[in-house]
Amino acid sequence: MVYCSSTGAIPEEEKGTIRECEGSIPLDPERIKGCYSMSKAMATNVVLKAAADGLNACVVHPSGILGPEDFAMGETTKTLVDIINGEMPAGIDGSFNLCDVRDLADGVIGAADKGKSGECYILGNEPVSFKDFTKLVSEESGCKPLKFFLPISAANLLAKMLEKKAKKTGEKPLMTTFSVYNLARNNRFDSSKAAKELGYTTRPYRETIRDEIRWLKDTGKIA
Repeated sequence: MVYCSSTGAIPEEEKGTIRECEGSIPLDPERIKGCYSMSKAMATNVVLKAAADGLNACVVHPSGILGPEDFAMGETTKTLVDIINGEMPAGIDGSFNLCDVRDLADGVIGAADKGKSGECYILGNEPVSFKDFTKLVSEESGCKPLKFFLPISAANLLAKMLEKKAKKTGEKPLMTTFSVYNLARNNRFDSSKAAKELGYTTRPYRETIRDEIRWLKDTGKIA
C-alpha cells in the first residue's frame, strides 16, 4: 500500500531543508497549519502505525502539483490561466514548490515497486519564486508579465479581509490566509531519499509549464 500524504503534513523548519520525519509515528498535527495538512498528518500516522503492526505500506509526501491534463482545473492550473488571461492584477512575493504531475505519478509507482514498508518519501522539486514562475509563464505563453508583487504582510492582511467578506456573502474568497502561508513558508524540501531508493526525478519548470500551456490551448481552455 502507498499512502499519498503531503509535504504540508511535515512540520515546517524555519530554515534549511525539510526532510522526512523519522520514527514510527512522527507527525504532530498540532505543529501543522491548515485543516487539510493536519488531516494528512493524522492519516499518515494511522498508516505508519499499521505498517509497524505488519501492513506492507509506505508513504509519499508530494509537494504542489503542476502539469498537463488537469481536467479538474485545480488551484495551480487556475493561477496559471489567470496569469495568461491577464486576470491576476498582482502576485505575491513568495515561493512555490511544484512538481510535474507525470513525475509525481512515476514517484508513486516507484514507491509501490521499490518503497520500504514503514518509510516516508518526499516527492518534491526545487522551490521557485512567484516572480520567476510568472516570468516563465509569460515567456512560454506570450502573455504580459506581472509587474506588481504584494509583500507577504500586505497579502496576509488582504486575505483576512477577503475571508471576512466571504463569510458574509458565502462566496469563495479570491485569496486565503492559508494560501498566503503556503507562499511565505519554507518550501525547500529534500527528495534525495526518494531519488536514491525509488529512482525519483523531476523535470525543469519550463518544460512542465510549456507542456501545460500546450494542453490548455489544445483543449480550448485558453486562446
